[in-house]
Amino acid sequence: MLTRLRNQLGSAGLVVAIVALVAALGGGAIAATGGSGDSDGAQATASAKKGKPGPRGPRGKTGPAGPQGPAGPQGAPGAKGDAGANGAAGADGSDGTSATTESFTGAANGCTEGGVIVKSASPTVVVCNGKKGTDGTTGFTATLPSEATETGAWWLADNDTEHQVAPISFPIPLSSADADAIEVKFWHEEEGKEDPSCPGSVLNPQAEPGVLCIYIQKSESNFATNPAVYDTNFEEPSNQGVGTSGAYLFYQALTPGTRIGGTFAITAP
Repeated sequence: MLTRLRNQLGSAGLVVAIVALVAALGGGAIAATGGSGDSDGAQATASAKKGKPGPRGPRGKTGPAGPQGPAGPQGAPGAKGDAGANGAAGADGSDGTSATTESFTGAANGCTEGGVIVKSASPTVVVCNGKKGTDGTTGFTATLPSEATETGAWWLADNDTEHQVAPISFPIPLSSADADAIEVKFWHEEEGKEDPSCPGSVLNPQAEPGVLCIYIQKSESNFATNPAVYDTNFEEPSNQGVGTSGAYLFYQALTPGTRIGGTFAITAP
């Protein structure tokens, strides 16, 4: 084989080829050993890279809480629960105290005409009798007391006759003596006249003792200035004044279709 190579390369060429082959084989060996003949060092380096893990360190502190997240959607309502069992019956209460009454007469316990004391478990209650009236039987007076006032309203309209009549009634009658002593006065809203005996108005009729005040409301009606006032005795219509139960106002209509009204106040002498 060497003879064949020498024939092809010649002697010098053969020497160069052998040297190149030796160099190539030597470099590969060096690369395999890491460039050093110390195979123990290469093993130490690999061993250091693969060292055993150390012991676990202490647990760190808990970090701060993060921000609250958004509320989740409302869940579906749950099924209705079963009804609970009935509770035990309570103990019977104690018997109540019946009310008792005790009547008394005269001025006592804040009453002037006697009354009844009602006692029970609640605080005692006093029920007074009503005050006796002037006739000794009821609280309603038989006639208008002295210097007491009563009021009312009146109205009349044209009825195609010469004289128009408006009745006024006294809710509480006058005594015959007081009716005879009554004086009649007129108060005209449209004329603005004032009389000391009639210190009120159409909306607030008033009268001094012994006076019947006729308050005439302002109107476009055409009547005579003042009505005539007669008592309620139709048998003698010429008797001017008042009766015990009231009076009549006679107005003279100056033009057809007129109407007028007002109020009154009467005070017993």
